[in-house]
Amino acid sequence: MADYTDPKVWIDGWNLATSAPHVIVPMLVVLAVAVWWFRGHTKSGEIKALKEQARADEKWRHFAEDKATTATQKLTAAEATIATLQQQIAAGASKEALASTSLSVSASVREANTDLREVVGFMLSATEQPDTDTAGVRLYVDPNKLPKK
Repeated sequence: MADYTDPKVWIDGWNLATSAPHVIVPMLVVLAVAVWWFRGHTKSGEIKALKEQARADEKWRHFAEDKATTATQKLTAAEATIATLQQQIAAGASKEALASTSLSVSASVREANTDLREVVGFMLSATEQPDTDTAGVRLYVDPNKLPKK
């Protein structure tokens, strides 16, 4: 067994390496190629995962933009219908006409609210992170089963 604290071991090793470069240089080249391949192999997996995440984020952005556009259009329609309702009230329209226009406003606002809730609900569910200590497992201890002191 070699004693690595002995300087003679290190000197003999150095002399061996310098006296046989035809052995050491190819070994270093093989080691460098292996390290380069391993680094590239591990980085390609990270890059692939990041590209997949970017695609998912892009889909989410399009979904949110579509829902926001739809909600804006519905609210604009509701505002126009509210203006119509105000004109009907000023003109003394029948109760049936007012009820019909009110229902139309209510439906437009409800639909816009539903679209916005979908976006917000999806955002909230996407930001929930699992508990890192328990990997998402929620622990429950029944207080009645704890030992009494």
